[in-house]
Amino acid sequence: MGCCSGRCMLILLCCVQLITAVERQVFDFLGYQWAPIMVNFFHIIMVILGLFGAVQYQSRYVVTYLLWMFVWIGWNVFVSCLYLDLGGLSKDSHILSLGVSSHSSWWKNNGPGCYSQSLPSDRWQDNQNPKLTTVLSCWVKYQYIEVLHCSTQLLVSSTRRDPRHAQGEHANSMQKDPRSGVEPRNCYFTTITTVQPTITNK
Repeated sequence: MGCCSGRCMLILLCCVQLITAVERQVFDFLGYQWAPIMVNFFHIIMVILGLFGAVQYQSRYVVTYLLWMFVWIGWNVFVSCLYLDLGGLSKDSHILSLGVSSHSSWWKNNGPGCYSQSLPSDRWQDNQNPKLTTVLSCWVKYQYIEVLHCSTQLLVSSTRRDPRHAQGEHANSMQKDPRSGVEPRNCYFTTITTVQPTITNK
């Protein structure tokens, strides 16, 4: 059974969101970022719900998924502002770890091209064994990697099509195979359209 391009695109976007969310969840677990872990968990559930609704033609699941997208977009904007130190937020705070630990992003010490260099502490004269200070050097700073993750989610979440185009596709799908006697199922993308059948008395 075929599907209209709007519904297929929604399924594709849900699959992309699911893959990127699981990837992000893994690295948040490695960095003990408890707030993102919880939000990512709910996001994965909502994406699976939206994917199920698109495949099984369940409009209420798709609507729930679309409403969650507003929360998800707001969360990613907040995290981006946090790592970029915008709006009075600071990446050095322990908001994302919920104050449970002092851990930060996993990418801070394990980013691409990162290597450590040990230097003597400023007070090495006072110690018999000088304390070494670790200096990290990375190709890309960890906050930019986190912002890139957020930007990817924002790009996928904000991908929408013209509702009028989706309605046109829905109307065309309803006109296919008029002699089969079987009414084709609805196609969903960003809007759920309901077509009331017209009953004519002969």
